[in-house]
Amino acid sequence: MAEGIAKKTAEKEGLDWQISSAGTLGISGEPASMNARIACAEIGIDISRHLSRALTADMIRKSDIVLGMEYAHLNYCKRLCKDAEDKISIIGGFDSVNLIEEVADPIGRYIQFFRDVRDKLKDYIEKLFENNIIGD
Repeated sequence: MAEGIAKKTAEKEGLDWQISSAGTLGISGEPASMNARIACAEIGIDISRHLSRALTADMIRKSDIVLGMEYAHLNYCKRLCKDAEDKISIIGGFDSVNLIEEVADPIGRYIQFFRDVRDKLKDYIEKLFENNIIGD
């Protein structure tokens, strides 16, 4: 969901950026869950062609910024690529109004949980763009 939301936000801003996502569980080639596809479709984002990718150290090295939803994701990234700690952050860490917040993985949960996660991700991603955290 985060990849789809970030791509849509970049498109709205007129930015031609390469945005991608990868997971920490080593799963590749799986489609987004039905609930993720439904939640994104409700806000005009089509992730029906998305396939999962397993995160690699090379992906982290080639990225300008790496955002995790949970601290466990950050720790995994930092262990995987020790020389890239300065570019690894939590996605909810740039909201100056609220406390830094993890975004729970919705896999296996009910549709409303996916919608709540989608809305948090959308808010955090829009703040990243608004505050020029990414792209400078």
